[in-house]
Amino acid sequence: MQRVLLVDGDSRFRKEMKDRLTRRGVSVACAGTAREGLRLYRRGRPACVFAEAEPQDGGGFPVLEEAHRHTPVVVVSEGFSPDQVYSAISGGAFDCLTKPVDDPTLDGLLYRLRRERKSPVEACPLEHVPHVGGEMIVGRSQKMVEALKTIAAVAGTSATVLICGESGTGKELMAREIHRASRRPGAFVALNCVAVMETLTESELFGHERGAFTGAAGRRAGCFEQASHGTLFLDEIGDALPGFQAKLLRVLDQVEFRRVGGQETIRPDVRVVAATNAELESLVAKGTFRADLYYRLSEVTVLLPPLRDRLADIPLLARRTLSEVRHRTGRSLGGISQEAMHRLMVHPWPGNVRELQNVLVRAALHCRGRTIQCNHLKGLISDESPDSEEPLTLSEVERRHIEQVLNATGWNRGMACEILGVSRPTLRRKIRDYGLLGG
Repeated sequence: MQRVLLVDGDSRFRKEMKDRLTRRGVSVACAGTAREGLRLYRRGRPACVFAEAEPQDGGGFPVLEEAHRHTPVVVVSEGFSPDQVYSAISGGAFDCLTKPVDDPTLDGLLYRLRRERKSPVEACPLEHVPHVGGEMIVGRSQKMVEALKTIAAVAGTSATVLICGESGTGKELMAREIHRASRRPGAFVALNCVAVMETLTESELFGHERGAFTGAAGRRAGCFEQASHGTLFLDEIGDALPGFQAKLLRVLDQVEFRRVGGQETIRPDVRVVAATNAELESLVAKGTFRADLYYRLSEVTVLLPPLRDRLADIPLLARRTLSEVRHRTGRSLGGISQEAMHRLMVHPWPGNVRELQNVLVRAALHCRGRTIQCNHLKGLISDESPDSEEPLTLSEVERRHIEQVLNATGWNRGMACEILGVSRPTLRRKIRDYGLLGG
């Protein structure tokens, strides 16, 4: 790779990235603003552009808009909203990276960029992606950004999608985001596979005609027909009965079916999204889930991380939940105290996002002031258990709290400052004074 253009308003980040890229044999030109970056880009097209998502541009990507058709553009930010990820990927971005960019991520990116130049293809952005709804699909941890990037890349296709994640991680919400982003005009239809009785499988999936069986008083459309030109969401697919699996595989392969008792062949235009909290590969190995159906459903796989692996997203999720509580109740809640936020950050969250929502709603209802305090969380989450029976000093409590937040955010100091409510110079001083390592 001959030359890279780096556009970022943070001079320290520019210097650090330039040094790291130079050590990897890459020539780097730097710009501090989008205007300067566009000028350098027009002067001589680089092999790649690293462009900051500039807040002053309303989350827009001016360099991306001009450069993406001829040059791979990597959008870099301290944190991405779902809207920014959708906008960047659908606008033609090669990738989105959160700061700080670690060495394995940078090396992997450079490898993919070199392969891209050996077999170049013109960037083909997706059609305009609608504004992301107000659900709990938020996050700027790298794992959630990766999940959002996958959705943005496949939303405009007809590929089946398998969403994997623990209970409470938001699999149905993610499926609804895929449907919204796909711009399919039909309905989003959800079916819980566990609730389907073996004897009613065909009727649930394909519908029936009047008189097809006892109790069939009229024609009924099945889930595939109801979801025509839309999305069929199959929840808990790992627990589907063998008969259900066989009939589902047949319609996915042949893309046609008949209602029970009917003669008309129906060819639906349906996008299928399935979800599971089980390890389907393990179930395939045990023989309880069909291997051919697994391969058919997992054309694209989206992994939703548990909340304990994306602690940096807790402040965003908390803000969204309290905003919904204010809207529903009219309560004038101002936020969460730092001590209470620390309690939220150290809780293991076995129930994931669903548990977090439940805790915050209940705490908000108990709160009589504007700010949720630690006492409002009492009985809702486990109390902290100190490693030692000896009382901790105030400085030791602060050191542990700062270290925990830094580790939770992957040492993203911008996020850590926001969570801790301190400035960057203050955080740098605390890291130095407490001898914290890892950043």
